[in-house]
Amino acid sequence: MNRSILLILALLVVGVGGYLLLGQGGETPEPVADAIEEAGDAAGDAADAAGEAAGDAAGAVEEAADAATEAAEDAMESATEAAGDAVDAATEAADGATEAATETGEAAMEAAVDAAGDAAEATGEAVDTATEAADDATDAASEAADSLIPDYLTADGFDADRARAALDDSDVGTVEKAALQAAIAAAEADPALVGDLIERLQSALGF
Repeated sequence: MNRSILLILALLVVGVGGYLLLGQGGETPEPVADAIEEAGDAAGDAADAAGEAAGDAAGAVEEAADAATEAAEDAMESATEAAGDAVDAATEAADGATEAATETGEAAMEAAVDAAGDAAEATGEAVDTATEAADDATDAASEAADSLIPDYLTADGFDADRARAALDDSDVGTVEKAALQAAIAAAEADPALVGDLIERLQSALGF
């Protein structure tokens, strides 16, 4: 822009000189001619100086652009390295978390298996205990029931007469009562029939 202004000033000086030259009938006064020459020289020097300044400015701009490009490349390289380091750190952390979770899961599974085994064992023991208690209760009930059965209705102490009397005094139906009375008579004749007869009498009489 400065160079353009100087060129315009030089053209004005030349124009003024030409005008004066024409106004004097073709003869240029020596002071005016000297002034025109000095103005032209000054304009040329100014133009050269402006060109050098423009060249220097262009060089500075180029150097600044190179520096900015180099700085951007360095920043990009640093950012890439930092991102790579962050990815590596995250991967290592994820691997560590996965390994820890796996170990924790295995420990929990082992603990669950052990607990299940202990529970099964305890359940088996409880079942055995309950079974033994049930057997004991059954035996006790059987013994109690046997103690309630009169001797004359047992295999060792069977007494046909007392059995008849008990049957006559019972609420057993007439038909069943008659059949049992006949069975008592048959057992008297054949002792091998006593065992079956005793079971029938105990059932009929409520023992």
